[in-house]
Amino acid sequence: MAHKIQDFSRFEIIRIVAVYSVFGSLWIYLSDRILGTLINNPATITQLSMYKGVLFIFLTAVLLYFLIARYLTRISRQRSDLTRAEKMLQVSEDSFKAMVDKVPLAIHLTTGIEQTTHYINPSMITMFGYTKEDIPSVRQWWPLAYPEEKYRREVSEEWNQRVAYAIKTQTTIEPMETVVRCKDGTTRDILWGYITLGDKNYSYGLDLTERKKAEAALLKSKYRWEFAIEGSGDGVWDWNIKTNEATYSRRWTEMLGYAESDILPSHQEWLDRIHPDDQSHVARTIQDYLDGLSETYVVEYRLKCKDQSYKWILGRGMVVSRSEDGKPVRMIGTHTDITDRKNSEDFLAESREKYRCLSEAAYEAIFISEKGICLEQNKRAEELFGYTNDEAVGRPGTEWIVPEDRILAMKNMLAGYEQPYEVTGLRKDGTTFPALIRGKVMNFKDRTARVTSLSDITDRKEREKELVKNEKLESLGVLAGGIAHDFNNILTGIMGNISFAQMFIDTTHKAYKPLAAAERASVRAGELAHQLLTFARGGDPVKKVVSLQHVVNETVSLVLRGSNIKGCVDIADSVHAINADEGQMSQVFNNITINAAQAMPGGGILSVCADNVTLSIVNGMSLSPGTYIRVAITDQGCGISAHDLKKIFDPYFTTKPTGNGLGLASVHSIIHRHGGHIDATSTLGKGTTFTIHLPSIGETYVAHQTESVIVTSGAHAGGSILVMDDEVLIRDMVAEMLCFLGYQVTTCEDGTEAVMLYKAAQESGEPFSAVIMDLTIPGGMGGREAAQEILGSDPKACLIVSSGYSNDPTMSDFRSFGFSAAANKPYNLGELEQQLRSALSLR
Repeated sequence: MAHKIQDFSRFEIIRIVAVYSVFGSLWIYLSDRILGTLINNPATITQLSMYKGVLFIFLTAVLLYFLIARYLTRISRQRSDLTRAEKMLQVSEDSFKAMVDKVPLAIHLTTGIEQTTHYINPSMITMFGYTKEDIPSVRQWWPLAYPEEKYRREVSEEWNQRVAYAIKTQTTIEPMETVVRCKDGTTRDILWGYITLGDKNYSYGLDLTERKKAEAALLKSKYRWEFAIEGSGDGVWDWNIKTNEATYSRRWTEMLGYAESDILPSHQEWLDRIHPDDQSHVARTIQDYLDGLSETYVVEYRLKCKDQSYKWILGRGMVVSRSEDGKPVRMIGTHTDITDRKNSEDFLAESREKYRCLSEAAYEAIFISEKGICLEQNKRAEELFGYTNDEAVGRPGTEWIVPEDRILAMKNMLAGYEQPYEVTGLRKDGTTFPALIRGKVMNFKDRTARVTSLSDITDRKEREKELVKNEKLESLGVLAGGIAHDFNNILTGIMGNISFAQMFIDTTHKAYKPLAAAERASVRAGELAHQLLTFARGGDPVKKVVSLQHVVNETVSLVLRGSNIKGCVDIADSVHAINADEGQMSQVFNNITINAAQAMPGGGILSVCADNVTLSIVNGMSLSPGTYIRVAITDQGCGISAHDLKKIFDPYFTTKPTGNGLGLASVHSIIHRHGGHIDATSTLGKGTTFTIHLPSIGETYVAHQTESVIVTSGAHAGGSILVMDDEVLIRDMVAEMLCFLGYQVTTCEDGTEAVMLYKAAQESGEPFSAVIMDLTIPGGMGGREAAQEILGSDPKACLIVSSGYSNDPTMSDFRSFGFSAAANKPYNLGELEQQLRSALSLR
């Protein structure tokens, strides 16, 4: 400070001298020139010069006084300020020293280039045990504080670098942490700082020893805690709610497939990985906990893994720190991987749901009982018996069975019988039905119980009846086929000869009427044989697309023509077509219409309607699922009793004195062979309804143009005809009729002979115009086999098949087997001539 005052005084003196010199010089120069300009008299100038000198002395004295007074005033003021500053500095230094003496920092004040120790505060002496005398300068401090040479060198080099940088940049030194050896041999962790104030250097140290020990203990405790937590497989998280920073343990990151470096210390890292479907639930749960609406924070949700899959997590946590106003500041918690548990729960839930669905979807009524008392039932049991689950629980299981079967059921239950057996079920409304019971002992909710399934086998019983009925019809068919074959052969001989005899007598002849009556009787016998053939294997339908509307309209119109019964057919164009044998379908509706007409002798209305239906797999008729047409035929007749209604489709069952019992039996057989179903309902005195289901083609009928055949009478008369039949009566009769028609006839009894004769005639150059061959030859080659051999040598051969019975559809689908026409036995002369001419016209 003294140097600054001296410099200031020197500057002021120089300034005073400079001002005086400038003023004096200007006075002398300017005053002489002004006097020389104004006065020319030298004496006057001399006299005035004397006064000028006196004035100069006076003015300069005033000037010097002013300048010196001003200088002294400033000196006085400066000294006053200096005194005040020195006093303030002294107060400040006293305060600083008092503060430094009490501050818990070690402070070491050095001065000069040698860094001589100027001051050591009590805290430093207490902290290290060294006094000012122990460390007169920094040079003595280093070996005392850092006795290990290598460590001392590392510390001193680093310290000197930091101090030099701080002095050079006029900044505060970056704190440096070292381990200091105390005078008593102990060590302390010290954080050192350094600051320069003028020529004084202050080193200050903060003792970190206790804090380091606390941190080490805390870290050790933390490691133990994390080890314990992570040892259980849980991940640990620590969330600073105020800053939104978060830390995650190694196990937490590993759980999701991440490395520790993959996860930033941010709460957002966790939020971004929560499954979108779980985010709102998790946010609501944690917010309720932070707001105090729930006592604990426990939540289950899914977290995204590194491989983009999700794991189920059980999150638990608690607030461990709050602000002064009670708001949460810090929260810690754990994450537990519960994926396996959730998968197990899902599997269990799925299994339970599957069991429930299977139980509810089962067609059987299922009961779970203990000691005969119902514990639970499924939905089907409720539907089948009419008891709700609440009504069923607690009731004896035998209440679902008619009294006469209860002893058997109880006996089987007590014996643990597991084989199926039949009883009669009893519904809540008192109605009964045939039932099949199965039982098995199982564990149910940790209790030994019996699981019983009960099936309504009404449909099965009906199918069994239907099967028995069909077996009867099949047996009858075999018998009927044999009878029909022989019967038709006999009728052919009778009808043929009668028609042939009529050719030789006049209509006025006495024998003509008896012959006509005999022919009508033969036709009636032929119709009976035709119905018998329905049951035979030869009655298998030859199917084609048929318009049901056309068949029904034609049949009903024909049967009811001239009667007192009105037929009302309501079959829309939208009703699908069927794939059926048109002749057999005509027979079905013909027989039902005749029965209806006979049931209404006083007249009435016969209604026929049809619609399209789709049947499911469960339809009560044992039909395959698919599209069907349903035909309902309703009359207003006398009706059928319940007793007779069960038998109407049985062969030979009839309530009519003149009936043969084959009409409805043949109807049943035809419908069955077409893959359909027929049943009947009736009310005495009101009428009967027959309901038929037949498979449809799924679309309406499309008319197909039928090729017409034009027959020219006598166009081929005079040709040569070969007749093959095993019956002599038939051979002779056909030969006589053909000779009458103008043909040359050769006969044989089997296919082998027919083939030989045909080839011989072909080789001779006089082939047969046509061959009429019986389809079935007992013990020999039949017509179909013979036809194949003949067609092999002459593809254009005209072959006519004839039969009264067949075990295949050759008669209906004769063209597929190479025949040109078919003659069904029995036939008369006119029918034979028509078939022959029709076949020959196609050559």
